[in-house]
Amino acid sequence: METELADAADELHLGSVATALEPGASNAARLPETSRAVATITFDLSIRPALIHDSVAAQSRAA
Repeated sequence: METELADAADELHLGSVATALEPGASNAARLPETSRAVATITFDLSIRPALIHDSVAAQSRAA
């Protein structure tokens, strides 16, 4: 997702595979920071444990 889109959004929903696996995880992690002042942000923590290869990194991104 382009940062400009996130900046213009009233709502931002993140979660699941996009926030846990690269190449999307790094980009998804930055979106709340750029949208925080203007958007309602929701985060879905549901993901299959088998998809997580580095649980420490996944937990860090979710915090």
